[in-house]
Order: sequence, then structure tokens, then C-alpha cells
Amino acid sequence: MKAIDNIRNSVKEGNSCLFLLFVVFNFLIFLSSLGILGCGVYLFVITKEANTFNISFLVTGALMLLFSTLAFKLRKSVHLLCFYLLILFIVFLFQLVITIVMIIKKEALVDLAKKYMGDSDKSIQEVEKFEEEINTSVLSVSYALIAFLFGYCYRSSTQSKTIKHRENLMDKQRYSDQVKECEKLVQLNNDKRVMYEQKYPELAKHRKVNSVQ
Repeated sequence: MKAIDNIRNSVKEGNSCLFLLFVVFNFLIFLSSLGILGCGVYLFVITKEANTFNISFLVTGALMLLFSTLAFKLRKSVHLLCFYLLILFIVFLFQLVITIVMIIKKEALVDLAKKYMGDSDKSIQEVEKFEEEINTSVLSVSYALIAFLFGYCYRSSTQSKTIKHRENLMDKQRYSDQVKECEKLVQLNNDKRVMYEQKYPELAKHRKVNSVQ
């Protein structure tokens, strides 16, 4: 039973190429999450207030940073990978909505940034930096979607290989159990034969005669 339980709990790694691509885009998500966090902090600095828009940046960046870091260790964990992909998909939708709003309201956001920073040369550079942060958010949405797709494909390949691996192990375990059962029966038969030959010596003589013939 213990061997069967170990087989049922065993996990076979999926396609290495898919996992490598997943890791690459997950790393890009990791970098993008740092950019989103920076953008959130930057919004706090220029607006000097905590509103829903600013907090959404910090929460999104923090979640992406946390889960993208944990995702590097999910090669053999099918269920945790599924949970990460679910979180990633939710974050992707949330981030997509924010990005669309940012693109539509980009001019208003830039005007707001100019209003808070004044008209100095430094403020112009800061506004340009803020526009770059908005573009970074657009890229991170793409990375999240691509990482989700590769992660989903890798999870599917892991499940497929795990099922085949378990079936092979179960077949080997059944064959091993059958061999052991046969060996037990043979040993039991030999023990009985020895017992009867000791009890009835003429049986041993008869067997030796038959073996000689």
C-alpha cells in the first residue's frame, strides 16, 4: 500500500522547453512588477495622497512580485502551479483594466503630473519618466498573458507525463507483486514438500527415483 501511495503522489516533470519559456517570461513579470511598484511609489510622491488608483498600483506590483518569485519553484507542483496561474490570470485582467484606463486617460494623467510638479526642466524629465512607467505597465500585461499561456501549456504537459509515469510505475508494481506472489507460492510448496518427505521418508525415495529416471 505504501508503494502504491508513493506512486500516486509522484509527479513527473513536464516539457523542459515550455518550462524554460515560462521561467523567462515569469522573470520579465518579476522585473515588470518592480517597475509597477516604482510607478505606484512615484504616484504617491507626485500626488502626495493615497487614492484607489495609487493603491491599486502598489497592490498589483506587490502581488506580482510575490507570486512571480514563488513561481520559480513550481516545476513539480501541479496544484500550486494551477493556483499561481489562476492568480496570474486575475492579476492580468486587473492590470489590463488599469492599463486600458491609463491609455485612455494618459493625457489627463500627464497633465495631472505636470500640475503637481510645476514647469521646471526637472519636472519635464519627471513627466517623461512617468510616461515611460505607463508604457512599462502595458508591456507587463503582455508578459503576464504570455507567461500564463506557457505556464498553462507546461502544466498540461506535466499532468500528461505524470499520468503516463504513474501508469508505468503501477504496471511495474503489479508485475513485481505477481513475481513476489509466485515466489511465495513456490516457497510454500517447497516447504510443504520438505515437511511431508520428513514425515514420510518413502516419498523422498520415490522422488529421487523419479528424478533419476
